[in-house]
Amino acid sequence: RRRLVGVLGASTALTDHLVAHPEHWRAAADAQPLEPAARTERMISAVRAPGDLEPQDALRVEYRRQLVEIAALDVTAEDPVATLPETAAALADLAGAALEAALVIAQDELGEEAATTRLAVIGMGKCGGRELNYISDVDVIFAAEAAEGHDEETALAAATKLATRVMSVCGAHTGHGTLWEVDAALRPEGKQGQLVRTVASHRTYY
Repeated sequence: RRRLVGVLGASTALTDHLVAHPEHWRAAADAQPLEPAARTERMISAVRAPGDLEPQDALRVEYRRQLVEIAALDVTAEDPVATLPETAAALADLAGAALEAALVIAQDELGEEAATTRLAVIGMGKCGGRELNYISDVDVIFAAEAAEGHDEETALAAATKLATRVMSVCGAHTGHGTLWEVDAALRPEGKQGQLVRTVASHRTYY
């Protein structure tokens, strides 16, 4: 009860989520710290689960369910200042899990073309340093290489489609809200540069 009331008192956004999904009160009551891999597994399972929700809406619902868990532990900690690093790391891990699930959505939509490339989404700034706060955009850069048997040009074209869709999945507004903006402006040459580069291209630039 203390955890649930703490979340309701701390966040109108999470209160709205719990009103829309009252079964998620248990996310507050039963909250436990999660390893990054467990967060990612739950997020990917949510977007691929059969049901009434579109994958990107399922992503938003699961993201907020896990956010309720993090907030419940945070607002009821005996010393929130001492546990701030753990909270910030959990928020960064949750953002990473959401990015992974968004990439799965993009790959499923792109179909066979997605198999031509290997794409890395690299967290930068507060996200990459596992120091994320509750309300923040997420800084990333994208690096790609050709999958075995495919040429680099084809791979980069597919990777650019995937990266563009990842940004859209996370940042678009749907009936279930949005997550946050994915900001790729830290890439070489900023917003004027290629969205996706090979590792060799990154190395040459830096």
